[in-house]
Amino acid sequence: MPTIKTTIFTRGGEAEKPNWRFGLSAKIGREQVPELCEALAHIVAERYGGHYYYPDYDNKRVGVAYEWYAPHRGRRFGFKLGVEFWVGEGDLEEIGAYVLYAEDHPKKGQVPDFDSSEQKLFQKKVIETLSLAIARRSQLEGKRFHTVHYIELNASGLLQAPFELPALGALVLPTVLLGKQNTRVSAIVQTVNARFRDEAKQLGWRRFSKLLAFLTLASGTHFQPYRSTLGRTPLKQFVKDIDPDIPLDRVYPAGKYKNGAHWNDLGPWNGLKALSDCYSGLDSVLQSQLDDSIFAYYTAKEVLSKFPTLAVVALVASLKLFRRVSKCEGSVSCSRCGELDYRHDLKGEARSISDSLCEEFGLSATDERRIAIGELVKDIYRTHRSGYVHDAILRHGEFGVQLPAHVPDAKAAISKRLLRQNQLMTIDLLARRAILQRVCRLAGKEFDSAAYGIEPDRFKFTVGSAGCYVVGSTYRVGIRAMGRL
Repeated sequence: MPTIKTTIFTRGGEAEKPNWRFGLSAKIGREQVPELCEALAHIVAERYGGHYYYPDYDNKRVGVAYEWYAPHRGRRFGFKLGVEFWVGEGDLEEIGAYVLYAEDHPKKGQVPDFDSSEQKLFQKKVIETLSLAIARRSQLEGKRFHTVHYIELNASGLLQAPFELPALGALVLPTVLLGKQNTRVSAIVQTVNARFRDEAKQLGWRRFSKLLAFLTLASGTHFQPYRSTLGRTPLKQFVKDIDPDIPLDRVYPAGKYKNGAHWNDLGPWNGLKALSDCYSGLDSVLQSQLDDSIFAYYTAKEVLSKFPTLAVVALVASLKLFRRVSKCEGSVSCSRCGELDYRHDLKGEARSISDSLCEEFGLSATDERRIAIGELVKDIYRTHRSGYVHDAILRHGEFGVQLPAHVPDAKAAISKRLLRQNQLMTIDLLARRAILQRVCRLAGKEFDSAAYGIEPDRFKFTVGSAGCYVVGSTYRVGIRAMGRL
């Protein structure tokens, strides 16, 4: 039996020495080089290898290197093969290659003494690898992979039975309690087409990230990936097929899970299905525009609890779909500098956003809610967003005294922090509703507010009552709220 090595040596600024080197001539168009680099990265990842990049800013080029292993008499890490080249502004014409004894080889650290037949064999292996990378899109046929990712659930979205999402090519499996922490988790299987297994991992992660963002938008609740606390126990990354009747022990790690849902909460998943059905029917240009806003909204929910001021910035960014600034056609003159190459706004960003939101919501010019939304967006844009972006002012006391925002100010019973929190939650509500309505409208479908848990006449959010109770850490207590405010 070969000795198992646990230490793998990676290259630094250059390849490990001693090695045997040889050069290759090539004629690869500059526009093909990024795809070559991407394909090589996927290939070496499947061969226990690595990829490296060395920017040379002065000469406007970057050095790239790719290393992988070849076996030797049953030893996995027998030989290390590598290619390296410079990517500049022109075509790729020269590629360097090298081979050395790797970690499992008895001659590790010695000067390679390959005979001519061995040299030809290694040259053939390198050329085949480069050819495989070049042929990635034009000749290699894509394969179907079924990737697995895991979503962490709280009380929302628990499932007793599988839930299918055809528009996303996804299957959500029943919720289980995972690990010693009994974390509520559901596995999500998604189908992707890829030419390499490592490529499928990356495509699967993108699809999963989009699913999380869509689910967060559809439900208004932040959902995130499960971060494993299982130590060395690995989580499944692939399954052979996507089947609602798949046994749970083929997806969840044996002995590490137990049934975790005693009821079905289909609300978030029905909302996600409705949203994805609308989205999937749009062309790629519209989808790309919507993606920016949806991921900005997801970013806001990701940071909201810790950095609410930053969440406001992300929420304003998510409203880019509704920003239509109009400029005056005239010119501006300065009494000292004369005519300036500048056109002033007829309608600024904040005003254009609020007007577009009200149009999306169908609010008339005389509707009092339209005025309230206009004032809210203006204050959010200037006080919250611009105050942070331009002057680094935090409006929600992120690094101040950690008391509830309900604590009265010196001159006002309703504190500024509480009012700003109301503004934050209101712009969250408006942004979410506006993006959902826009997706439905673009898809030519009626907006069903109930499918997303939105009250049709609600355009304002106010924070309710709050309480804080502190006891010693050595006491076991039960807390029960009596009555209501």
